[in-house]
Amino acid sequence: MTGIDRNQSYRLPDFMKLVGIDRAGLRALRRRGLVVRYAGRSAHVLGADWVEFLRTCPTESPTISRLSSPR
Repeated sequence: MTGIDRNQSYRLPDFMKLVGIDRAGLRALRRRGLVVRYAGRSAHVLGADWVEFLRTCPTESPTISRLSSPR
């Protein structure tokens, strides 16, 4: 399995394929803070931005936390 290299830049379609998301998934990630950079008309995600985005994500799924907490 190929991962994202923090020292690389990925064109948006390539990034989406590597991460396994569609356009709706990308929109959701951008709303949550993923940085997309533009060079002319070409959109890119830096590997370092992806790693930083993941680093700041919660460590637990809110759904799992809610289901496992006592009522």
